Order: sequence, then structure tokens, then C-alpha cells
Amino acid sequence: MDETTAFEELQKRRQAELAARGWPWPLVKSAFDPFDYAVGLRDGSVVRYEHADTTESEEWVTLIEPKIVAAGALLRGATEAGFTFERGLVVRLSEIAWASDGPVGS
Repeated sequence: MDETTAFEELQKRRQAELAARGWPWPLVKSAFDPFDYAVGLRDGSVVRYEHADTTESEEWVTLIEPKIVAAGALLRGATEAGFTFERGLVVRLSEIAWASDGPVGS
């Protein structure tokens, strides 16, 4: 098996692991293919982001380059304080109500 094929197999295995942890497919995709994504949180917050990063914890995900589109109760204070989340926004997976790949088109 060449290096490229081995890497692709490892990536497919990791994607399957994330899906088994309960990640919605757009969130899984965003961990391997930076683009334009969005998640909606249970409190009504909407976050657009470019990439998701896995953590050691099975309960959390880090959204890279997040932009708060709508702030519900969980994020209202952070947005009012002017937080930019330059190092990412860590979100509990159980708070994610929906996920989108290319929320305004591709």
C-alpha cells in the first residue's frame, strides 16, 4: 500500500469513528475538508465556521474560524463582549441541533 492510499484509509477510518461518536455528516466532513459550514445550537445560536477539529474528549468539538451568525442564550454574553474566538470555539456535541455543508451554496 502506498503512502497516499494508507493516508486515505486512515482518514476514512477516522471519519467512521467520528460518525460513530454521533457527529452529523457535515461536521465529520468539516474535520477533513475546510470549506464553509454552519451548526445550529439547541439554544438558537448559529455558528458558521471553516473547519472542525477533534479533541480527545468524545463530548466536544472545536470549530475553527467561527463566526457567530445568531447568538442564543449560550453565546449572547460572548458576542456582546466582542469575543472573536481566534483560537476556535469549543462546543459540546450534545448542544448541536443541526449542521450544514455550504449553508449559502457551494
